[in-house]
Amino acid sequence: MTALEMLDDPLLTTAQVAQRYNFHPQTLRNLRCYGKGPKAITLPGGRVRYRASDLLAWELSLEPTEAAA
Repeated sequence: MTALEMLDDPLLTTAQVAQRYNFHPQTLRNLRCYGKGPKAITLPGGRVRYRASDLLAWELSLEPTEAAA
């Protein structure tokens, strides 16, 4: 991903992502802790954000493949 593409890729908060997937924010934190959730970015001060493109990649990874179906 180029720097220009990153400018067009919004960063979402834990609350925004939890709302998008109808999760409790703590569920999203637990998924992140266990390495099962979408890729997260930790900003200075410990604030966690998620790139929209990483959410899409995570969603696609959850879809069953034809071989598994």
